[in-house]
Amino acid sequence: MSPRPQQGPAPAVSFIVCTRDRVAVLEPCISSIQAACRAHADFAAELVVVDNGSTDSTA
Repeated sequence: MSPRPQQGPAPAVSFIVCTRDRVAVLEPCISSIQAACRAHADFAAELVVVDNGSTDSTA
């Protein structure tokens, strides 16, 4: 992916992760998204994690 020209605001991307009782995979998932965001810093990004009533330590 080549850098985009510096014109106007940066493109925005939203990552939405829905989870329930998935503590073992949540941290690697978030780390992967963070790495992708660092690799493409010319994009404005947000990460939203939605917990659907976890009973483990996910929340």
